[in-house]
Amino acid sequence: MENFATVDDLKKLWRTLKFDEEKRAEALLEVVSHSLRVEAKKVGKDLDGLVATDPSFAMVVKSVTVDVVARTLMTSTDQEPMTQMAESAFRIFLQWIIFSPWWRSLYQGFRIETSRS
Repeated sequence: MENFATVDDLKKLWRTLKFDEEKRAEALLEVVSHSLRVEAKKVGKDLDGLVATDPSFAMVVKSVTVDVVARTLMTSTDQEPMTQMAESAFRIFLQWIIFSPWWRSLYQGFRIETSRS
């Protein structure tokens, strides 16, 4: 399975990465992509299928992936922060609490709407 975003996407949509951030970004992109798949599966959705059939939806998933990785990269690694966030875009709603600088998020909500009204 491919990640929903690449390091190049991260550079284009966010900022140029520092040398020491590249490997961490690669690992985070994989973890975030798999985490989104798991959360989608919990609500009976095939995220890869939705991404493959809808280019606009694929861009939104890419944007969410980049945003989560960027926020994680901005998080200090020498303390335990507590940050609450919520995002909504197109047909995806994500709300999470990041309690560690590593990708350890508690998803409080994950919803993919399939109606096109």
